[in-house]
Amino acid sequence: MKHLNLYVAIVLMVVTTAHTAKSQSSSQQLTQPTIIAMPRVPQGTDPRSFLETDKLARFGESAIKKALAKRQLELKDLKTTLQNIDRLRAKSDAFRNDPTAILASTGADIYFQFDCSILPSGRFKKGVVTISVMEAVTALQLGSSTGRSQEMMTEDEGALIEMAVDNCIEEVIAQVQDYWRLVPTKGKPITVLISSKNKSLNEQANGKSINRHIKDIFKQNAVSYRLDNGTEMSELLSPVYVNVEKYNDVTDFRDLLEDLFTKLGLNVKVTSEGKSIELEIQ
Repeated sequence: MKHLNLYVAIVLMVVTTAHTAKSQSSSQQLTQPTIIAMPRVPQGTDPRSFLETDKLARFGESAIKKALAKRQLELKDLKTTLQNIDRLRAKSDAFRNDPTAILASTGADIYFQFDCSILPSGRFKKGVVTISVMEAVTALQLGSSTGRSQEMMTEDEGALIEMAVDNCIEEVIAQVQDYWRLVPTKGKPITVLISSKNKSLNEQANGKSINRHIKDIFKQNAVSYRLDNGTEMSELLSPVYVNVEKYNDVTDFRDLLEDLFTKLGLNVKVTSEGKSIELEIQ
C-alpha cells in the first residue's frame, strides 16, 4: 500500500513482550515483533497538528495504548519515534520517496493503521474503530478488524472508542501472531539500498559487473528479494527476506554484505537503521 505517506503518519511504537510467537523451528526463538500504530491521516496534513485538532485520533491512540498495556505489552515512547522519523527523512534522500523504506528504518516489523468514528442514533452514540494490520517493510496487508461499542446515551466519546478497541484488539493480536509464526520459513523482511559515490554499477569488479555481483550475493544469501528501484548509480532492494536463524538482527546481514563487497576489492561504507541497510561504494 504505497499510498502511505510517512510524514503524515503519527506513530506509536510498541514492542510486544507478552504474546509470544510460536516458531516452526524448535531451535529458533524469535524476538518479539515491533509494532507501529498510526491513525489514518489526510494527505498533506501535519501529524502533530492532526492530533491536536482531531479528538477521535487522540482517543484512538490512547485506547490502543491502554488495550495493549492491559495485555502486558511494552510501549515505546511516541515522541522519540516521531523525532527519529524526522531525522531519517532529513538524512536519507534515497529513501525519502519510499514510505515503506522509511518505516523499515524505524525498526518496525508490523504497523497498525486505524480509523475512529462516532455514529449517532437519536440520543444514543456508538464508537467504531477499524484497525488494519500490515507488514511494515512491504505494506502487505495481513488482516483487518473492526470493533464496535455498545450504543450508549453519553457524551464521553473517548469511552466509546475505548470500548470499540477492546472489542477487536484480540483479533488484531491474533493476526500479528499468525504472521509471526510464518517468519522462520518465509524470512524476516528488511530493506537494502546500495549506491555508488563515483562509479556506475555497470562497471566491472573482479571479473563481473557490480550489478551482477549484487544479484549473485542476494540470490545466495537471501530467502527471496525484489529489486524495487534501480538506476545506474543505485539499487533499492525491498523487501529482502533474510533467514532469521542466521540474521535475526539486521546488523548480522549488514556485516555479511560489508565482508562480501570488501572481498570484491570495493571500498564500502555500510550503515543500518532499524530494518534498513545502506551500503555506499566509495
